[in-house]
Amino acid sequence: MSNVSQSTPRQKRQVPTTMTPPVRKGSVRKKLALGGTQQPICSNKASELNPVEKRHESNLLQGTDKENVCQIQDEMSVTTSMPMILPNIPRPGRPASAPAILVPCATQNVFQELPNVVDTDQSAVVKVTVESPAHRATYVINGWQRKAIKQMAMGHTNYALNAVWSDDLNRLYLQRKIMDNLDKEMDSVCSIKNPSILRETEPKKLHSVSTKAIINELKTKAPLFHSFLQTATLRKRARSEGNQDKELHIVSPACVILKARNKDMSAWASKNAVTMQYGGCSTMVLKRLCSQFVCVGPTTALALKKKAGIDFDKHVKDAASSSVVNRTDAVLYQDLQRTHMKTSTNLCKIPMAYQEPVCIYDVNNSFTLRVSMPIAIDPDFLAVTEAITHQIKLSLSQVKDQFQIVGDNVDMEVKAKHMATDRRSKSIHWFHMFAHMDEVHGYEFSEDHDRELSDVPLHEFLPSTYEASKLLDRLVIHWSRVVTRWIPEFQQLADSVVRHIPHQYSDIMLEKTTTIPLGLLFHNENDEMIEILKELHERYVPVDKSVYGHPKVREQIFFGGDQLTEERARNAQRARIDADSFWEGFQGVIPKNEDWHAFRIAFQRMMEVLSSPQTTGDPGTFFYNATITNNSNAKLDSLNEYQKVKEAFNLYLDAYIVAATMKYLGMETIDGKGIISPEIFKLPKEQRIKWLLEMLRPCAERFVSLADTTNLEKDVSNAQNQAIYLCSICAKEYKYRKARDNHEKKIHNLTPAIDMDKMSDEDEEDHIWNYGSVYITLGLMLRNADDAVSEGDGEEICAMWKWFMPFFKDRNSTKYAVAAVHLQALLKGLLSPKDAHRIMWNRTVNRRGGKGHRVSLDFHLENLNLALKNSLKHLGVNLTENAAGQEARALQAVVDIVNSQNKDLNVTKPSGYHKKYQSQTDFNLVLDAIFNQAKMFDFQPGRKFKAAKFSEFSRNIVHLKVNVIKPWLKKWIMLWSAEQRQLKAISD
Repeated sequence: MSNVSQSTPRQKRQVPTTMTPPVRKGSVRKKLALGGTQQPICSNKASELNPVEKRHESNLLQGTDKENVCQIQDEMSVTTSMPMILPNIPRPGRPASAPAILVPCATQNVFQELPNVVDTDQSAVVKVTVESPAHRATYVINGWQRKAIKQMAMGHTNYALNAVWSDDLNRLYLQRKIMDNLDKEMDSVCSIKNPSILRETEPKKLHSVSTKAIINELKTKAPLFHSFLQTATLRKRARSEGNQDKELHIVSPACVILKARNKDMSAWASKNAVTMQYGGCSTMVLKRLCSQFVCVGPTTALALKKKAGIDFDKHVKDAASSSVVNRTDAVLYQDLQRTHMKTSTNLCKIPMAYQEPVCIYDVNNSFTLRVSMPIAIDPDFLAVTEAITHQIKLSLSQVKDQFQIVGDNVDMEVKAKHMATDRRSKSIHWFHMFAHMDEVHGYEFSEDHDRELSDVPLHEFLPSTYEASKLLDRLVIHWSRVVTRWIPEFQQLADSVVRHIPHQYSDIMLEKTTTIPLGLLFHNENDEMIEILKELHERYVPVDKSVYGHPKVREQIFFGGDQLTEERARNAQRARIDADSFWEGFQGVIPKNEDWHAFRIAFQRMMEVLSSPQTTGDPGTFFYNATITNNSNAKLDSLNEYQKVKEAFNLYLDAYIVAATMKYLGMETIDGKGIISPEIFKLPKEQRIKWLLEMLRPCAERFVSLADTTNLEKDVSNAQNQAIYLCSICAKEYKYRKARDNHEKKIHNLTPAIDMDKMSDEDEEDHIWNYGSVYITLGLMLRNADDAVSEGDGEEICAMWKWFMPFFKDRNSTKYAVAAVHLQALLKGLLSPKDAHRIMWNRTVNRRGGKGHRVSLDFHLENLNLALKNSLKHLGVNLTENAAGQEARALQAVVDIVNSQNKDLNVTKPSGYHKKYQSQTDFNLVLDAIFNQAKMFDFQPGRKFKAAKFSEFSRNIVHLKVNVIKPWLKKWIMLWSAEQRQLKAISD
């Protein structure tokens, strides 16, 4: 029995505590008991001791036997399970030995700061009584052992450990023990039996190597290493404040250390290398960082990309070669998908299959609000529906995915550093493509043509009065968004604005779109389109093997691009239209125009109408607004600097709309009160929406001018219906009124009657007022087109193409006018109802999911082109077809890795000029110029601008005559109808 007492009695035998006996092999001094067990502190090999340690060992005497290890208890019988330090214990005939140290297993951060040893009573004597069958002895303990034993007896574990730590030799032993445990943890993390996530070598899975996964693995497999990094990278205060939640500061040092220990722990280093190459880092930069274990070398990075490019287009090829759809099951599945049932226990909300926009006006201009209501569904019915849905999904599991391909040139310039005859700068023009997997399939529509293009009346290619009413419904919604943004009194109705105009596929357009980069074709679309079409047919066009040796096209796919790409593809097909089969004539693809380039050209033409440097001195004009706001970006080229100019254009458009609203409502200032009755704010949200749109619709009708376009449609319709003009003298028939008038003047010497309505209109025109009206009309049309794209409303996108067609024709953008007519021809006669539905509703990409996040297909391709150019930067002058092809095939994997790192590291890419920043100060300046200086919407007949170009500004946005548009439309319709008949003969 051993007792520890703090007293000062006389002792018969005292062992000097200054003696430091040596430690013999197998002694208790070299044992470390953790949690009641004894483990060696360090190795017994002399080679592991430095000279200082060897000298210390040589001065130590032999220790005690194991049976003399005593249990410690103080004189007050306070028993503790705290760590124990065994004092110097002599044996008969032997001097006292060094103490053995017993410490608990570390369950917390082993690097936490220990408090100072508290020993207020320096005169206290610590005695240890050792009792064995052979003898009984009491010893006085001094030095660090006395402090440690005393603090353990008092229950102060931290103080006791601090006393142990104060001894240099103890500290050395403890450090070695910690390092041994750390070494075991590192071996466990790097083990092949239980592979670490950092051993991931599959390039397409590297994006899953996230910071969260790495930290969780460290906490599980290497808690000591994790604690070490946590302590080394954060101060104590930062750790106490909980800044280590995300622990991003641990990932990089941990990955560098682990890669230095084991070269196969390189997943994070591989991601770093791919990301840096994507950013344009040179080979030498990667080599330097590789030597520091931050990333892998350039050779390894290229090998990863090569591996990532294997089977890059497998999904598309599988879709092209898969079976034909069972249309009966597909129609039912598409209907169930569109209705998008959301079930609960016994209640199911089924939105309307073809939900109209929230706010609709009928022909009598009466407002209606259509909202789908919850419908109670019997649970048995739900069970049957789920069973049917499951069965249909099984039958569709082998159905091929429908897809379309979008392509465009990638243009680059590689300049030679040392010019020579055989070393010239390279001008590269390669064709880049991606596949878009269709989201709307149109299975419920027929695959047979219901009418030929030649049967379509010409006036259907122009906007009608009904379509103008539908467009105005949408423009009123955009108008309401503006007034609730800027006018203080209307800002209280900000929650009563329709932010997302719904359509029949709104639920489907919320989902993220599947797109697959298809790499590069090393051909230039400007003069090698036939080679491009040939490779498309060999790779991706669905075909069946023919007994005659040539594949038979089973189904045509859509091939989209900008106007130049579409025109080149159609001309290449027209050159081979006399081929014997669809395959030989490259008719397996259907060229089509995409939207972003077209709407960009529309904006350029709008700026030609509304902007001129001559108008800098005319208040209220675009150039005057840009001058007073000191916005030099607004004066740049509207095509090359599209986003910069458009940002200013949209701000000024808001000012025009607010000024028109203030004039219509009789407001003197924007801060005017009393326009909205307090009772309106108490109404339910649906009724507030109804009131706001009903109030603003007459205002929009007053300032939006669509009549000239709809009148053109009426004139074409009348001309096609063979309207007859009779001579008032001889009753001779004429198709055109002007021809009749000329006949009467020349033959019968009659003076044509003066059009008094036209005269009065010209006399009463206010050209300044006209400018404001045209600016609002064109601006809202472009804004509606952009909104339709962001919501994925394919029907409205195609409608805006129809509205822009006469505008393109009038502003000499003939090729885009032809493209607009061709799109309408595809929808109305060239395609089957099913394919027409597909081409209408699969025009956009949702890259992240959610409402209002969609972009046009060609805009997405522009982003891919930029990403590809970034990936090719590091090649420099070594840019070859082989290297570029490898980078292009791995593009999707590279983009996924870069995006995953941005997400893990909380790095957000700046949106540049896409960011919607609108200055209140600039808005107030422009509004003052429009409303107060120019008094633009105070109608005053005869007003004109000073600038000669705008002095006779017309309110009409289109100035085409029926004798111009009708033969032009007829020419193209006849050409495409003839091609349609010829292709039908080949297919038969």
